[in-house]
Amino acid sequence: MPSRKRPGGYLESFFERAGYYEQMAGLLEQNPLLAIDYLRRAFLISGRTDCSERAKRILGTLTLEDRARDSVEMLLAEF
Repeated sequence: MPSRKRPGGYLESFFERAGYYEQMAGLLEQNPLLAIDYLRRAFLISGRTDCSERAKRILGTLTLEDRARDSVEMLLAEF
């Protein structure tokens, strides 16, 4: 049940979550798909285009020679 003392507390924590997601993406560079997912979440909350650009850079480091252009990885980074 939300606290009646701080009705905006949920929104504050919601927007702080974008920073958390960016931090997690940095920690998960060994798992590029998960890092891209966290960057997408951060982008959806904050709207910061640098999250999208960072995800595209991570995608560029993946080797997708044997995968179709519309593979899951490509779809995941399109935001």
